[in-house]
Amino acid sequence: MESLTHLEQAFTRLFRMDEWETDPGFSRFIPMVYEPVGFDWQRFFEAEFVRRFNGLMLRGREQVHTVFLAVFPTDEVLKRFLDESVPGDLLFMHHPLLMECGDPRGRWGRGFVPIRRDLLLALKEKELSVFTCHLPMDTSWPLGTGGAIMEALQAEPIQPFCPAGNGHVGMICRVTVTDTRSLIDRLITLFDIPYVDFEGKERARIERIAKKWVISKELMTHFSAYQDNLPSLLGIGHGNGCCALALNGPLFQ
Repeated sequence: MESLTHLEQAFTRLFRMDEWETDPGFSRFIPMVYEPVGFDWQRFFEAEFVRRFNGLMLRGREQVHTVFLAVFPTDEVLKRFLDESVPGDLLFMHHPLLMECGDPRGRWGRGFVPIRRDLLLALKEKELSVFTCHLPMDTSWPLGTGGAIMEALQAEPIQPFCPAGNGHVGMICRVTVTDTRSLIDRLITLFDIPYVDFEGKERARIERIAKKWVISKELMTHFSAYQDNLPSLLGIGHGNGCCALALNGPLFQ
């Protein structure tokens, strides 16, 4: 067993969460989804989470037997956590809300979706804890989403870009020489996705990629800054079950 207080302090140090005042995204999204349904999220969640929108969201018992890991709080994830946990267990997630993107070629998603009220009440009743870490994880290279994707691609970091908070959410990397089609096939297998949304020209030789693990309006600006020096640059963005590539297309011309 481990102390919840000790785990909370360890996560906070590991991801340098004290260097963030508030999460710029979820400070908007959480009120946006809970207030229309009349859920008093400010009283239900932990006071520090309500201020920072990162960290300990729900505080259960002090003694933690098992830490469960997830990316999004889907109904399936939360039901399994409730079924397989014992009082005091902790769920660590990257996002405090479900982001339902849907399929650009099929059914569209609903965007950000609140956690169901009955599931939140069940988590509290069982005295379980929930800890989330969003942008502090994204900027904690080589930990977090970006580092994991670079490791999976066996990519060598060259230069960070797109500053955010206390770090960056983009990295220019060197990869084993490949081509557009081969890289797309690799990404489909690696991320277990049905297809890749590709923009631009296919290239016979790719040796550098720009990986950006947070998609924003600044994406085009930061990619465009490197177009002259990196003619074979490939941009990779990730979302909820999707992957988008842009190579010397609208982002680079």
